[in-house]
Amino acid sequence: MWTGTPARAQQQTEQRILTQAEFARKLVQHLELEEEGIPKDARDEDYFSLLRGGKSVEVEAEIAEKTSLTLVKNAFFESGFWISTLNAIETVSYPVEFPESGIYWLRVQAKGGEQFWQVDDRPTEVVHPAPVFQWLDLRRYVLSRGIHTVKMTIPQEGGTDLFRFSADNLNAGEPTGGFQADKLLTYGALAEILVRQMRVEDRLPVDESYVFKVKIVEKRFATDRNPGIGRFPMKVEDDGVYTIRVAVVGKEPVTFYIKGGRRLVRPTQSRMADAGTVRVASAEPLPRLSQGEGVQLQDITTAFFAAGEHIIEALLPPNTSIEGFRRVKRRATPQDYVDILAKFGLKVGKPDEFVTEEAAEAILEGFLAGVTNPFAKSALPEGPAAPSPEAPTTEGGKPVP
Repeated sequence: MWTGTPARAQQQTEQRILTQAEFARKLVQHLELEEEGIPKDARDEDYFSLLRGGKSVEVEAEIAEKTSLTLVKNAFFESGFWISTLNAIETVSYPVEFPESGIYWLRVQAKGGEQFWQVDDRPTEVVHPAPVFQWLDLRRYVLSRGIHTVKMTIPQEGGTDLFRFSADNLNAGEPTGGFQADKLLTYGALAEILVRQMRVEDRLPVDESYVFKVKIVEKRFATDRNPGIGRFPMKVEDDGVYTIRVAVVGKEPVTFYIKGGRRLVRPTQSRMADAGTVRVASAEPLPRLSQGEGVQLQDITTAFFAAGEHIIEALLPPNTSIEGFRRVKRRATPQDYVDILAKFGLKVGKPDEFVTEEAAEAILEGFLAGVTNPFAKSALPEGPAAPSPEAPTTEGGKPVP
């Protein structure tokens, strides 16, 4: 089997062929992420890590060095404590070390009153927690490898337990098997990178032979007063691209998270998230079907899942329940990815053909001109891109994969 050598590449074309590292640099530059996301001592891995997802950095709020803060002991929390300001508004600062560059979604677990959060000298974000602890999403940040300063201002009688920076996609823009710096770029690898960047893996064809029902031991629902949290284990037998479908019944949207990203180990300050919690999407409640026909399913995400156990976590508003899950497998060959790019009007070659520098530039220009860029600076405050909607499927009289 041929493994890809420069000599063979020269036989294919006299034009210069890109390596995966060179293409990653070009993509980051075209997405205008280099200034904020790449450190001064840039290396290939910084560009790779900026494009990939499935990682998180977590900080316990009580590590702040400020004596006027009150530590509240509560066994409900993993660390046993959360911080509060009983008498006055307080501002605290945290130096947070990021082992990898990335596009991170900041989430905080807090309660009680208006809070202000700031990362470095970026604009201040405001959150409005409920009287009880809950997870709140702030915004996405492009952050380079290194130490960044997080400032938090909490009001009188407010409280914070922890905050987490999560890359907001399970496999954002990485070829199957990961980046290999010196490997020559093929159209198959290029297509995998761009399709995952565009978050359109839901356009991959469905593998009709595989539909898996995620078992729900008991129906999970929220009370009429407070939000609830449902946690559902999902065991994946084989690596692959899967669509997760859910049935939600109630009055308000449900936000879903998936635990199972790569763990980032930090040497100082606080423990790390055990497995990266990644925000996926929100699902609107759909009405039940007529008697005997069951409930309606809708897609919440399509992404690469490694074999092993993953946790689906749902934040349920009052009077809302989850009635069922399905996992659908997608065909995900290099040709399937190339076909998607071709449908967007991009000129691509066969999956195993090499990509020249000239061809890559043309594809990137077309990619940014004709496709919504989910990582553009103008899009960052809007939050993670949701999967492309598909018509709801039914579970009951006429099951649809």
